[in-house]
Amino acid sequence: MENFTKTTFGLLIAYLLPGLATLFALSYDIQPLQDLFSAAIHANSTAAAWLGLILVALFVGLIQNTFTWAIIQECLCRQIGKASQIGDTALDENFRYSQFYGNMIVTMAVAMIVYCSNPLWHTIVEPWRVWITFTCLTVLFMLISCEAYRRYVVRSNK
Repeated sequence: MENFTKTTFGLLIAYLLPGLATLFALSYDIQPLQDLFSAAIHANSTAAAWLGLILVALFVGLIQNTFTWAIIQECLCRQIGKASQIGDTALDENFRYSQFYGNMIVTMAVAMIVYCSNPLWHTIVEPWRVWITFTCLTVLFMLISCEAYRRYVVRSNK
């Protein structure tokens, strides 16, 4: 049961949280997503609304992970190498953090596209502040993701 709990927590971190963040960013431009969030948040929401939101968020998180794999593992961290031991729960948990930070890079890109496409946001927040914030967060997520992946590879090759 302990391994199940650790594995589930790692998968939630890697896929569900970035997926929810991306859906939330997209909900500002896509009406069906606004409806899905409002149905899940209201006090009289049903389990079906929550389940729908969670399933869509997991799906989006899995799609994001494809971009994370291409950007982080195959381009930026190629010189680090590949993991030799796969299947160890403790090692896999380290890898989930790398996936989370990498998926958040994709989330930041989506949020920035939504911000740029909506002229109303430019009147609320000054664009230069948003660009600096998004750039700093994206670079930070990229550095942390590469470091977490490096630690995962080093530990798996011991």
